[in-house]
Amino acid sequence: MARLLYIKANPKPCDQSLTYRLSDVFIQAYQQAHPTDEVEVLDLYQTIMPIMDYERLSRYNQGIETEIKQIAEQFKSYDKCVIAAPVWNHSFPAMLKVYLDNIIYRHVTFTYQDGKMLGLCSEMKVLYITSSGQVYDGERKFLDHHQSQIKAIFDLIGLTQVEVVGLLGRNRLSNEQLLQEVGKLQGELQQKAQIF
Repeated sequence: MARLLYIKANPKPCDQSLTYRLSDVFIQAYQQAHPTDEVEVLDLYQTIMPIMDYERLSRYNQGIETEIKQIAEQFKSYDKCVIAAPVWNHSFPAMLKVYLDNIIYRHVTFTYQDGKMLGLCSEMKVLYITSSGQVYDGERKFLDHHQSQIKAIFDLIGLTQVEVVGLLGRNRLSNEQLLQEVGKLQGELQQKAQIF
């Protein structure tokens, strides 16, 4: 039995979120394909997430901070992780950034070896599901921070195989084209769920 963490990082209700229309299809197909696996949902807009303020940072540097450490330990306990987050302002919602900052925790998800960071989470699979209104190609490619930032953050803790599936550029599509693209991606995600 594997444990999967489903991180939801969008304040919109499921029926109003294109990202959730994609990620929920994946999760449903995953649960059908892996009925003995445990899926835990972490809705970052329904959870009060601590922030590494000065007091916590002082305790962290003394090795006595426990609240954020517990979040990092919980994250590390999963075998798989699915993140559903839209693109906002060329990145992802701030609540996801706060969570990601919390899971990068010395001696839990990374350590130092020979003066370099060494990730301690290399066995986990990660799937990042996203959507955006704009396309990030051509002259706009340099604005594509959401994918590169997700991959860079997970690389810090040893997760180098982060898969990204997304519908980017929904604003350029007609309603009919959007329905076709959503259907195509939902089919792709259902297939991925079988082997994830």
